[in-house]
Order: sequence, then structure tokens, then C-alpha cells
Amino acid sequence: MKIAIIGTRGIPNNYGGFEQFAEQLSVRLAERGHIVTVFNPSFHLYLEKTFKNVSIVKLPCHENILGGAAHFFYDYYCYKYAIKQNVDVALFCGYGTSAIAIALLNKHYTKAITNMDGFEWQRAKYNFITKKLLKWFEKIAVKYSDTIVADHSIIQKYYNNKYKVVPALISYGAEIPLHFDESTIVSFELTKYNYFLVVARDEPENQIEFIISAWKNSGNINKLCVVTNFQRLSRKYSNEKNIVFINRLYNSIQLSNLRHFSLACIHGHTVGGTNPSLLEAMAAQSFIIAHDNLFHREILENNAIYFNSESSLSLILHNFSAKSEKTDKAISNNLNKIRDDYQWG
Repeated sequence: MKIAIIGTRGIPNNYGGFEQFAEQLSVRLAERGHIVTVFNPSFHLYLEKTFKNVSIVKLPCHENILGGAAHFFYDYYCYKYAIKQNVDVALFCGYGTSAIAIALLNKHYTKAITNMDGFEWQRAKYNFITKKLLKWFEKIAVKYSDTIVADHSIIQKYYNNKYKVVPALISYGAEIPLHFDESTIVSFELTKYNYFLVVARDEPENQIEFIISAWKNSGNINKLCVVTNFQRLSRKYSNEKNIVFINRLYNSIQLSNLRHFSLACIHGHTVGGTNPSLLEAMAAQSFIIAHDNLFHREILENNAIYFNSESSLSLILHNFSAKSEKTDKAISNNLNKIRDDYQWG
């Protein structure tokens, strides 16, 4: 089968969840004998035409000129290219900039499958008009896609209730590391079990500054390590001696080591579905302190500590100084959940 993956910032992953999904899925599909193409925007730094037997097609994406609007044109060109190549299935990662292309081009020769992501219209970074547009794009994607995919049962239920369709439920996965190397954390001047870790893109709904403020007010003497994609925060908090900022780290082995040797991973994501960073923290055997929402509760159950305000997180951090039998049990339960439900096949 000929399969194209559209709507990401390209592979190898150097950005986020959809890119991780595209990389993991495309490589595994290629290993099973499928002919797989991933579209990379022109600004992606990878220059080769293949990646682990996956074809890479670069098309223009003038983000530097048009901003986010460039991706409407980019997704359209990608889908048009895939159709001309007689691709059997085009898998769209998200609907925000691809819904119009699907509506205009889908003649059902090349099947359009759309991974609907989380509730995009809930993201704090969007204004009122953008949120309304995203609601409209959501409706278009549901109507014109041949199949839609949800990565979490709560999202699946939402589309069933609202649109009377049942999305295929396909969650993200995580790889369980075989071993951990302390030299990674030493290179970042960290000591094992003496730092809290945040791994997140610098987006309002990921609450990095919220977490920093809670940590500062907690009085906890352990360091805070923040792995993110921009230098804005490292410049803003440059006088904070106990915060270690690591910008643009995408090496999965190093990230696993950072997670494993942390005192706890603080997961502040507020917009659902199944977040790959959370699964990777579970797979790396890190204890989780998570924002209290239904998405996290369903995955972590009672195997985490939850916060719902800055003051509650400060209190958690104030009282959290060492791992215990209880945290070790939670770590073990989360690892078993990855093995049973979320391990990449």
C-alpha cells in the first residue's frame, strides 16, 4: 500500500508529538513492506531523500512570510502531490490547516484519514476568532475525511456524541528504554534525584511559567530542569541559579536519561488527548506530577500526584523531597501500563 503522511513539521522529529508519531509510524509501516512518504516543509533541516526506508518529499512552506497561514497552502500542495502520485491513503496529522484541502481535493481515490489531535479550539494561544474557525474546520474534517482517528477515548466519545461518528481509537506509543546512562545528566550539571523535570513546548497550555512560579514559591531546594523549544524562558529567568534550561533537545536517549534520573516529571499539559511526552516519562520510569484533567486521570489513574492550581503545585513540591515506596509502586504501575497499552508495536 502507498501511504503519505501530511501535516507535520517533518521527520526526523525535532518539534513535538505529531512529528514523533509520524516518525514512529512511518518507519514501522515501511518495515512491514508499505511504500511510505512523509512530507517535510522546506525549512526542515534534514537533507536526505529517505529516512529509514521512508521517502521524504520537501515542498515549499513560506512560514517566514505568511506565518501560520502558510500551512494552509502547504497542506493543500502536499495532498495534491499525494493524489498525483496515486497514493492509496493520505494520513493527515491534525485538521487545523488541512480541513480545507480535504474538502476541496478529496475525491475518495486517495483516502483521507485525519488524526483529529486534541481539542484545538481550547488552546490558550488562540483568540476568539481563531477558536471559532477551528470549530468550523473540525466540522469540515469530520464531514470530508473518509475516516477520522482519535488518540484518546475521551476524544473518541466527544466525536461520537457531537457528530454521531465513531473515530478509530489509535493512541500514541512509547519505547521502553533498555538501560539508562547517568552521564547525560552530568553533562547538564545535574545530580540524580535532585531535580524536577519539565519537557514541553513553550505554549501557554503547557503551563511552563506556571510551573516555574509554583516551584519558586515552594521553597524546594532541588533544581528545576526545563527542556523546551525556545530561548525566551531561559532569557527571562537567566538570574535563577537553580533552573537549568535545555533548549531544543530531541535526542530520545538523552531525554529518557533526564526523565529517569529526575526526582519527578512535572506534566502541565492542559489540552487533551494522549500526550507522547507523558507516555515517554512513564516508559522512562519517572514519577509523575500531573495537571488534574480527565485525559491524565484516565492514563495515570492513581499513579501520580495531581495539581489544579499554582498553590496546590507549590504545596506538592514543598512536601516532595525524596522518592518512597509509594512513588516506586506508582512508577512500576505506569511502566506496566506502557507495556500493556502504549508500547510501540
